[in-house]
Amino acid sequence: MKHEETLLKVENLKKYFPIKGGILGNKTLQQVKAVDDISFEVKRGETFGIVGESGCGKSTVGRTILRLLEPTEGSVYFEGTDLASLDKNSMRLMRKDIQIVFQDPFASLNPRMRVFDIIEEPLINFGMTSKEEREKSVLEVAEQVGLTVNQLKRLPHEFSGGQRQRIGIARALISKPKLIIADEPVSALDVSIQSQVLNLMRDLQKEFGLTYIFISHDLSVVKHFCDRIGVMYLGKMVEIADKDDLYDNPNHPYSTALLSALPSAHPLQKKERIILTGDVPSPANPPNGCTFHPRCFAAMEICKTIKPTLLETKDNHFVSCHLHESKDVVNV
Repeated sequence: MKHEETLLKVENLKKYFPIKGGILGNKTLQQVKAVDDISFEVKRGETFGIVGESGCGKSTVGRTILRLLEPTEGSVYFEGTDLASLDKNSMRLMRKDIQIVFQDPFASLNPRMRVFDIIEEPLINFGMTSKEEREKSVLEVAEQVGLTVNQLKRLPHEFSGGQRQRIGIARALISKPKLIIADEPVSALDVSIQSQVLNLMRDLQKEFGLTYIFISHDLSVVKHFCDRIGVMYLGKMVEIADKDDLYDNPNHPYSTALLSALPSAHPLQKKERIILTGDVPSPANPPNGCTFHPRCFAAMEICKTIKPTLLETKDNHFVSCHLHESKDVVNV
């Protein structure tokens, strides 16, 4: 399915965390570059995946888009509105259209609140004053995610991990959002429960026309669930492509190494595993040039000093790598 209309546009987004020191502890000694100048678009109705190793900045991207973390620089346009320009109250109202499902379904739920109250809370925050309307909405969304009326009377600790994630999805759905940021929504669940939650999310997407940003480190899950995928390394977006194009023909050496770890679909087909050497550099002190070059099996001399630019190497396939820089690519 082709998705044409842009719902969300991220431009040159940065999120740096200061490392303080000095005698009074108020001097900025370094900056942790958790998200370092990334740009991408999300089309209405699609599922855009963000993948990468732990610590690459995936979750920070999701939280910065929602302004749960304030961006250091850059712009996030949602239906043409720059979220960074909104005041606190306007941003709070905007979250009616942009919701998040967190990785840990237990830690993100108030243990002292009944499930009904947890799901209802966003409606109160967004100004729905009619108690009858709120109750009707809660019962409707509970049914959609497979929760019974009796379960709504319970506390979160009385549920399994999969059921708690359904509660988290119901809470995100209750305001009828246009975009849901799903931050590792199934990584804490058993494999059998993962498929149930993913199928639920897919069904809800079809029913309500939802758009997802799906953050994960699990390449198999991302391949099953996403339409397009962005690959992150050390705070940067190094490749963006349709999922089939990315999995069949990765352009960036880091993407190639990640995908080489996936098992082959055919048991007799031999697949060469690419083992990356060295440790992931610190985001507080990233390497010069291409940040991946110290671990890259195809690094050239230019990679050590000059940062590559995210370029379109072919239709809707973007890569940030000197190997693919030529006169026939389109600079984005």
